[in-house]
Amino acid sequence: MGLFSLRLLRYLYICLRAEKLIDKGCYKNAINLIEAFLEKKIYATETIYYILGKAHYGNKNYKLAFESFDLAIENNSYEDINKANTLFYLGLAYYDSKIFDKAIKVFRKSISIKEEIKYRRDMVISLPHVYCYLGRTYARLGRNSEAHDAFNMGLKYEPDNKALKREFSLLDIQRE
Repeated sequence: MGLFSLRLLRYLYICLRAEKLIDKGCYKNAINLIEAFLEKKIYATETIYYILGKAHYGNKNYKLAFESFDLAIENNSYEDINKANTLFYLGLAYYDSKIFDKAIKVFRKSISIKEEIKYRRDMVISLPHVYCYLGRTYARLGRNSEAHDAFNMGLKYEPDNKALKREFSLLDIQRE
């Protein structure tokens, strides 16, 4: 097996291991694993920066999440599902940091990419999920008409989505 193949296998192992740690809520362990790997300058793509961003986001270090997600976007020259997912998490980080104008911008870009690549219900981060957060962001800004439209668009893709229905009804209660 060649050196490139060994590096690629190591990279894949690190990505999978870090994702498992994130799933378990072990964000600092995932961060340490990825940062140790990146220090060796073996192999870095948008995927490892995306995973690192997710770990920083889970650890509530939004500044480092912004940086990691930005690196993931810089290292991805395609308008693909990976970029759309990275933008979604970047939007979440902006939302949780109460930087709502930027959250709206990146949620809308994520939606645009997902719609261009022909939305499928089996996507890891569903289009209705992104619309739900876009609507929540508009609602936080008091832009209820735009929130209503976002929730409605999400429901067009997935009419039985409970989160969207709940947000929609909360918005209707606020309108009364």
